[in-house]
Amino acid sequence: TGHFGAAADASWEADAGDYLLTCGADQTTRLWAETAGGRWRECGRPQVHGYGLVAVCCVPGGGGRAHRFVSGGEEKVVRGFDATAGTLRLLRRLRGEGDDGDDDDDDRPERAYLPPLGLSNRPEPDEEEHFEAEEDLAGEGDAQTVLPLERDLAVRTLWPEVRKLYGHYTEIMCLACTAGQTGRGVLVASAAKAREEKDASLRIWDVEKGSCVAVLQGGHKSTVATLGFSPDENFLASAGKDRRLCLWRRHDGADGSTSFSLVAAVNSAHRRIVWSLHWCPLRDDGGGDGGDSGPQTLATGSRDGTVKIWSVVADDGAGAAALTETHKFEPACRDPASKSATAVTAVAFANAPPPRAPAPEAVLALGTEDGALELWSVPYGDGAAGRKARTVCRVPRPACHVAAVRKLAWR
Repeated sequence: TGHFGAAADASWEADAGDYLLTCGADQTTRLWAETAGGRWRECGRPQVHGYGLVAVCCVPGGGGRAHRFVSGGEEKVVRGFDATAGTLRLLRRLRGEGDDGDDDDDDRPERAYLPPLGLSNRPEPDEEEHFEAEEDLAGEGDAQTVLPLERDLAVRTLWPEVRKLYGHYTEIMCLACTAGQTGRGVLVASAAKAREEKDASLRIWDVEKGSCVAVLQGGHKSTVATLGFSPDENFLASAGKDRRLCLWRRHDGADGSTSFSLVAAVNSAHRRIVWSLHWCPLRDDGGGDGGDSGPQTLATGSRDGTVKIWSVVADDGAGAAALTETHKFEPACRDPASKSATAVTAVAFANAPPPRAPAPEAVLALGTEDGALELWSVPYGDGAAGRKARTVCRVPRPACHVAAVRKLAWR
């Protein structure tokens, strides 16, 4: 049935996209996975909290422990969670892989529990219980692959809380995580509501160590609403209520330390608050066949009803970067009453280019405040500014949402 309150954020499992995590105002984080017949169903409720949740982010294994996530809500703490053996066993059954566990299953608790009047899930390693059968998903009546009942979701599918990350003085607003593909460790960035300028700082966390490795100040004067690491993990982009788009560069020291510096910023990047940003995972090497030496591409969506595409060119020698606007467009859908473009609340690039594209192009999904969904083809790479972005699909209104689209995420 979905969340009982507004869904606020969504994140795919970071290593293989095996499941989707969502969180919302009903104070829960929910796990969705594909079952028999290609249907997606709720298979777990890893977090049942005492505050409304606004952000969730799956943490990649990065060559280490997989199946972790961090979440943030209407409190000052970022919380980290680790999957239980019971959840991983259920997911393997849904994929038809049987009960043989991975090497790290032995040190995972079978399940977790939430103490009375508590907010932190604790592991329960000594008692092994299997989920009761709600429905036979194998299709042959053997009751071997089953989903938990509704009454069991908030009890038997919790994940233990393994980290509490303290540092913010106000409620968490958004989270972002590196892809963990460069061998430099996995970092998580967080931002909180800023009632004063000092609260507009960003914090960078090493989740493995449970420590804050950097505090980024001086970039924003008000609440940061959206964050994103670049695919090469060298940059962090941030934007929000002050309409400023900031670009932070990562520096890794020989002693293993990590720091960030503000290398580019655009004041008044939009006329209204910037709700969403996303990096394009595709990159052109100048030859038109994809590569990793050309400029990187960033999209931003704003309450002013526009989407902007930015080119990010790094100057490795000077340790700087250039942030240049290449495209600006409005959603094809319009507000019937005012005839003006509706606010863009979510943007997300796909992981693959559109078929038969004549030049380097990426697919960008956008969602609006009134629930509309559109797909655009956006040029990227060298010479992108000379080519136009174009609409490739408008999802029919009966298939769209009835309220604001807060997050889009490609599997």
